[in-house]
Amino acid sequence: MVIYANLKAEIARKGINNTQIAAAVGVTEKSIKNKLSGTTAFTLPEAEKIKSVFFPTMSLDELFKSYDTPAPVSQTEDIRIAAAPAT
Repeated sequence: MVIYANLKAEIARKGINNTQIAAAVGVTEKSIKNKLSGTTAFTLPEAEKIKSVFFPTMSLDELFKSYDTPAPVSQTEDIRIAAAPAT
């Protein structure tokens, strides 16, 4: 899952809501919610539109810097790790 921490922080700082972003980009609010939560990715044209409309002084790299969150470890893997012999 991808997390857009910088984008979310700038949106909050400026008091922008998903409705405004969706209208500017031309997608639904649900689509924006999914993109901000990392369920789906922003396309380059969407990212460029958000930058130009709301954050014209920021670079795309800075605004859309993303962080991958690690996949959760299953309980089975936890047990195997815990049961591994000490070396």
